Amino acid sequence: ASHERDEFAGFLAQPEGEYLLVVSSDGEVVACGGYFVDAAKRAAALCWNMVHPAHHRRGIGQWLLMERLSRIREQRWVDVVLLDTSQHSAGFYLRCGFVVDGEQIDGYAAGLHRIEMNQRMPLP
Repeated sequence: ASHERDEFAGFLAQPEGEYLLVVSSDGEVVACGGYFVDAAKRAAALCWNMVHPAHHRRGIGQWLLMERLSRIREQRWVDVVLLDTSQHSAGFYLRCGFVVDGEQIDGYAAGLHRIEMNQRMPLP
């Protein structure tokens, strides 16, 4: 959404503890997925998960998710991975082992609900 552009620009400045993976095809960015870690909360959070609609159902989103989870697992102190998403993407994360923590109707905008989810990290 247009009101999120400043927040995304701030994320791209990459303060410490924030990471972004970018997928390109033929020189064009087609997807990205970010995450950040919070040692004090023993948590990581996924953010800015986007795949261009023309590239859906090609496994790019799955790869981005698995790659980020793999990198997060390297931080052995992380107990949980958090994310928030819309009702349009929640099913994808459910199929990947996330569970719903809560839902806020119209949490992002009218008709665009905010679904909060988590996945516990396995013990080493």
